[in-house]
Amino acid sequence: MKTGSFFIVPLVAAGLSTALFSCQAPPPQSCDLTPADKDSLLKVRSAATAPVIANPAAADWSAFVDAHYTADATILPPGGTAVQGKDAIVAFMSSMTGITKYSREDAEIEGNGNLVYIRGAYAMSFQVNDSVSKDDTGKYIEIWRKNESGQWRCSRDIFNSDIAPEVSTPDTAAVAVGEAPAEAAPAAATAK
Repeated sequence: MKTGSFFIVPLVAAGLSTALFSCQAPPPQSCDLTPADKDSLLKVRSAATAPVIANPAAADWSAFVDAHYTADATILPPGGTAVQGKDAIVAFMSSMTGITKYSREDAEIEGNGNLVYIRGAYAMSFQVNDSVSKDDTGKYIEIWRKNESGQWRCSRDIFNSDIAPEVSTPDTAAVAVGEAPAEAAPAAATAK
């Protein structure tokens, strides 16, 4: 009996040691955004957006979307539903007529490995009609992914204005949710 125990204990100890050491997590590897990846991403982004920034009124939205977004990209515009896929994004961008000036300033670019986010602010002007132009400022977050061939493309894009939307009628703010607006009372009934 003692002879069998003598062989079993070392075998169990060896098995436990192997199990314990083989289950340890691998040493951490740095996945921070490398300067080379950051430069590569910013070059792709700049090449795609330079024509839009230079002359937004004459933008080739199809070329921009092809160079900027992934095939399954989603943009989340203000006041609307999600726009998914390159064809839908081209249609959406093409509907944004009247833009006369556009600029942006990145505030933050961070990432790990093949995933990067960019947060920043934009400013733009657009012509409403022949005599009215408007200015807008806002913010954005873009999520970029590096594909299998090493190319960076934006896969998610959300942006919204800093300017509150205009209310169509002045008395809608005074009406409680679910209530119909009160009809104007006759002048004789309100005068005392």
